[in-house]
Amino acid sequence: MHVKRDLVLASTVGALALAFALAWAGPIDTSSTRAQDQSQPRRQPDQGQVKSATFRGIIIRIDDDYVLHDGQGTLYKLDDAIRARHFVGKFVKVTGELDQQAMVIHVVSIEGTDA
Repeated sequence: MHVKRDLVLASTVGALALAFALAWAGPIDTSSTRAQDQSQPRRQPDQGQVKSATFRGIIIRIDDDYVLHDGQGTLYKLDDAIRARHFVGKFVKVTGELDQQAMVIHVVSIEGTDA
C-alpha cells in the first residue's frame, strides 16, 4: 500500500519539478515550433473533417489542466483529463485533432513511449 502512495508522490514531485524548470526557463514560444513527427491537420475536401495528427512529448499538470510539452518548447493543452492523468511525468505519443488557435489537442488516444 505504501508503494502505491510512494509512486504517486514520486510522479507528482517529478511533474512539479518539470513544471518549475519550464517556468524558470522563461516564456515558451508556442507560435512556430512543432514536434518532428507531427503532420499539420488538414481538412478533407469532401467531408470537411480534420485529420488526426500524432504528437510526442511529456505530459505535465499545470493547475487543473493536463498539458503535452513536446520538447521543442511547445505546450498543448489536452482535452481528456481522464486519459492524460495516468501519464503525468511520462513520455507519450498522443493522437488527436489540434485546434491551433486554442493550442488544444482533442485526444483520440494516448500511449506511453520510451522518450
